[in-house]
Amino acid sequence: SQISDESSAPSKPLFFYLVPLVKIRELLRQATDLAENGYWDDLTVVVNQITRQNDARGNLFAAAAYLSGKDEERAKQMAFDFLELLEKVDYNKYFESMKGVPVSGAKAAEYSRFSKKAAIAAAAKLDEFLRLMDREQLDAATSQVVAFQTPAEPVAEKTVEESFSEPIVAEAGETGGAPSFSDGYGQ
Repeated sequence: SQISDESSAPSKPLFFYLVPLVKIRELLRQATDLAENGYWDDLTVVVNQITRQNDARGNLFAAAAYLSGKDEERAKQMAFDFLELLEKVDYNKYFESMKGVPVSGAKAAEYSRFSKKAAIAAAAKLDEFLRLMDREQLDAATSQVVAFQTPAEPVAEKTVEESFSEPIVAEAGETGGAPSFSDGYGQ
């Protein structure tokens, strides 16, 4: 699906667009675990929280509008890339031809790896995007999210710099570094 770029001047301070993006970062950690364990219904719920409740698309492009020149163009490209990866996280949506077909065995393992890789790659792309943002605004957004986490959620005692520069670790057998989404697929 072709995603258009809605460039309109943001109406709120940058902080308001960063808070949902920081929440999305945590939701992608959950998505990675859910994909790994094959909890497809829960994964669909988390992906919907990312796309709908936290308006990934709208907040990415609004935040990108706070940048200028090459940084703004880079941020918009990262936003497009992120949204494309996000579509691949929920296998139910990505493999629409499989709707209603129970998945088990080797196919379930393949979908699990596919979705997990997409979630890891999306998180890495979001981290790259967030590193372009104003550090002070990002710190404020992060502390806002941490302050409102429920006690059941682990509260990270890390600086923003550590959080967004620390990649989600790929498992043994997966390529390290920035995960290439197509690793092992389409062959």
